[in-house]
Amino acid sequence: MSKGGDTVKVIDLRLDKVSIQSRFQEVLDFKPDVVGVTAMSIEAEVMASTIQFLATNLPVRPFFVVGGSHATVFSENTATIPYVDCVVIGEGEETVVDLVRSLKEKAPLEQVKGIVFSREGRLIRTPPRELIANFDDVPHPVWNLIDLEKYFIAPNFHDSRGDKKRIIPIFTSRGCPFRCAYCLHVMGGKFRARSAENVLKEIRHLCDTYHIEEIHIEDDIFNFDRARATQILESLVSEKIHLDICFPSGLKADLLKKEDLPLYKKAGVYQVCFGIESASDRILSMIGKRQDLTKINEIVADCYREGIGTHGFFMIGFPGETEEEIRRTIEYARRSRLITANFSLVKLFPGTDLYEKVGKPLLNSQDGRLFCFDLIGVNLSQVSDERLMQLRARAYRRFYSKPRRILDVWKFTPNKVKLFKKNLFSVLKLSIKGTNVNKPAL
Repeated sequence: MSKGGDTVKVIDLRLDKVSIQSRFQEVLDFKPDVVGVTAMSIEAEVMASTIQFLATNLPVRPFFVVGGSHATVFSENTATIPYVDCVVIGEGEETVVDLVRSLKEKAPLEQVKGIVFSREGRLIRTPPRELIANFDDVPHPVWNLIDLEKYFIAPNFHDSRGDKKRIIPIFTSRGCPFRCAYCLHVMGGKFRARSAENVLKEIRHLCDTYHIEEIHIEDDIFNFDRARATQILESLVSEKIHLDICFPSGLKADLLKKEDLPLYKKAGVYQVCFGIESASDRILSMIGKRQDLTKINEIVADCYREGIGTHGFFMIGFPGETEEEIRRTIEYARRSRLITANFSLVKLFPGTDLYEKVGKPLLNSQDGRLFCFDLIGVNLSQVSDERLMQLRARAYRRFYSKPRRILDVWKFTPNKVKLFKKNLFSVLKLSIKGTNVNKPAL
């Protein structure tokens, strides 16, 4: 948009954890013609109230556009929120440019692909926009639109456990070809990757301009193309780019090879995450998660021996899941060489195969508690709500109560201060209550 002559301003309310009221003067001074808002599903209420405040307090009402994962999943619900003029579905880079151009030219919105809007009480959905085929065509983020130094003061990118301050998240690919039943596939079901050279160009720029010390590669499945992943890591080593690296969104465990790990370690990788989800073969089959739990245990142990920390993602509360199956998952996690783990409560999102399988339960898209992984939304397991939370607390107690694991957490966590100030008390609370959230249950 900047290349097209438009002036862009970014306001991140998450950064200072403040409301739009405290940043209103900035918006007022900027005099926006178009306001774009994005939010996760747990922030839906805040998103709606932010839009309402701006619409009713700005002297000239701007055109309000909402995008992101929540807007994509609940596009029609979002389009009916008061003052919302348009919803962008899926990837927004090309759609927003087309939309702003149409607004300037006063052209019909029907000409813009990949949006939903309301006209005279009727929702209009335009034809879907094709996914961006060549990911190298997507410009690198314009980091100078935000004050990165503020983010470096107290970095909390995807719950970093590193001891560095100058951290930046990057995406080197989009999309995942695997069909896990609980996944939204917001970025599509096809793996689309930036070339290794394109990725290195961005990393060099970040190092030279912002002197970053750590990167978080947030791809859905960075190691799907093993040759490309190897080329990126080998280039970091050969060019002597010294960074700490972690993969907070996860690597595909059964695609990671033991012989890959020395390169990962040499390139600066200190932590990888694996989406294991369940130790029940029945549950894994139901959710389309085809994986060998024994092989996953082996690669976790290989990472341990290589000095790379591992984190396991597990979920409990699947449709029809029994207490015995939940306990089996807990004990699998406990016996593994994982350093850390979390046990999330299953969430249903429209558009997922899991949502379709259980009969499309009605969900209030504006109630963020439904989508908080620490609170029960729709419980379709065979245990009661109360028992499910007790089992979740048990999972954390069983996993973290092993003396060896306590020593491993200390050994593999670079940021010892944060380990005590935040993580320790969080785990203790989860072990007692089964949740970190103080909001009332649904």
